[in-house]
Amino acid sequence: MRIIKYFMPVLIMAFGIAACTENAPEAPEQLPFQPELLIGEWTITAVYKSNGDKINSVSDGSFDFQEETVTINLAGFPGIENGVPMDYSLKDKTVSEVGEFKIDFEITTLRDSNLVMNSDIRGMKLEFELEK
Repeated sequence: MRIIKYFMPVLIMAFGIAACTENAPEAPEQLPFQPELLIGEWTITAVYKSNGDKINSVSDGSFDFQEETVTINLAGFPGIENGVPMDYSLKDKTVSEVGEFKIDFEITTLRDSNLVMNSDIRGMKLEFELEK
């Protein structure tokens, strides 16, 4: 009787651990970076400051990426020529040297219809969410 009394909790714990490990959720599969998905017109759906506050005045803007130029429709941002094609380079996951102030946009998500980029525009850290 003592053996059952001492081994029963151990057996219950062992079955509980086994049950938890079998149903553990798998991490989402990371897709390889596909730079060709960047080409095309992207509409800004939201822009957030680093503190999480949404900037409502820029949600109607857009980025139109071509092979060597990007046209940004985003009024009110220094160093960005609104509606004028600007040269850029794509290095790793960063759109580099855009506009007068050579602004960089780090791509954190790039799917066929979803793009998220982070940037530091004159000391203001921003996250851009865009859709094709």
